[in-house]
Amino acid sequence: MHLIGYIALTTNLLSSTMNNTFHLRVLACLGNALYIIYGLQIDSPPIYWGGSIATIIHCYYVKKMMWPSIKMQNE
Repeated sequence: MHLIGYIALTTNLLSSTMNNTFHLRVLACLGNALYIIYGLQIDSPPIYWGGSIATIIHCYYVKKMMWPSIKMQNE
């Protein structure tokens, strides 16, 4: 049961070592998505809410990096 939590932790720690911001954001997005699953498994709202918010933030910036010519709303 805690295996997903350890994988999420490892993924987030690995993302912290990245020099490339895009790769950092993608790995952090994946790690935080795993935290959502883990938080739901152990019924811990702070873990799955925090993972949800972080995933949204990282995915927003990944999208912005992938399509820099597209203006995001309110920019």
